[in-house]
Amino acid sequence: PSLVPAGVLRGHRRGVWSVAFSPTDRVVATASGDRTVRLWTVADCVCVRTLEGHTSSVLRVAFATAGTQLLSAGSDGLMKLWDVATGECALTEEAHDDKAWALATGDDGGRFVATGAGDGTLALWEDATDAAAEEAQSKERDALVAEQAMANAAYANDYGTAVDLALKLERPGKLRELLGELVGRGDEGARILHEVARTLGSHERLGTLLRYIRDWNTNARFCHIAQAALKAVVEVRAPEDIMTVPGAPDLLAGIAAYTERHLRRMALLVQRSHLVDYTLRRLGQVDAGELQDAADGEDDEDDGVVVFDNKGNVVRGVDPLAGDQSVAAAKKRRKREKKRKRPGAGVTYGAFDSVAD
Repeated sequence: PSLVPAGVLRGHRRGVWSVAFSPTDRVVATASGDRTVRLWTVADCVCVRTLEGHTSSVLRVAFATAGTQLLSAGSDGLMKLWDVATGECALTEEAHDDKAWALATGDDGGRFVATGAGDGTLALWEDATDAAAEEAQSKERDALVAEQAMANAAYANDYGTAVDLALKLERPGKLRELLGELVGRGDEGARILHEVARTLGSHERLGTLLRYIRDWNTNARFCHIAQAALKAVVEVRAPEDIMTVPGAPDLLAGIAAYTERHLRRMALLVQRSHLVDYTLRRLGQVDAGELQDAADGEDDEDDGVVVFDNKGNVVRGVDPLAGDQSVAAAKKRRKREKKRKRPGAGVTYGAFDSVAD
């Protein structure tokens, strides 16, 4: 028998340390001191893919899993698993502390791999792809079962179970929806929310809830849900219990910062609502029944509420246009203004004059 040259493969910039043929395709793989692995077609000797990732010379290559994957080992002590079709590195293992001089796959399709290094160690590896896929499928099945159980619990108004499952599955959107339903149910919802906070199974669950509260509290759309949940937690859980949650100081600091912002915003909204209420009353838009209720109610002028009748007279509170004057002084001032007003000169609303043309 004799051998004749079929072609020369050119492309590596340093010495070639290892060559391996694919068991299924007319493809050959080469490992070089230029830190690359190259794939070549046997028919025309063309490089079809260059695999880069090793930090030093690549010393050994071997095909695995029916030629669909490629293993490489280098002087950096790393073993890499490559996808032949895409050229992507699927796995990197720190196989040895010294140069990996040897690499071999078993006859069982590459389920077992052995590597040897310059420090005299031999490592045996087992392909756990199928086991990992089976474990992932099992987790997915368990998650689907838990999702259905959570939906059933929510439908049956078993909020304790539904909230616990939402925390376990890390479903912040669903948890926010459940807590929003409780907030909308008033006192009954608050009672259920307190019971849910009391029966949280572990500090891990409590920590997850506090993280979600912190995130919701940064959004004005969901801050009322966050505040209701936080109120339930601090009312039924002991402070030392809350502080044992990992990262509790940072979580509470983040919640407090945005809570102060919401407090200032709500105070401003309340002030603006008084202005609208005052304007409506000055324009005579208030209902007579409301005026009667105000007149028959508590005579507390320090609550910041001012009530006018449809003639502009103060029946409750302190006139904001009269400064610190009493109600009686405000009435006298308004009587003097009426005497000075001439027909056709204008119509007065509070402190603003609209002059007729």
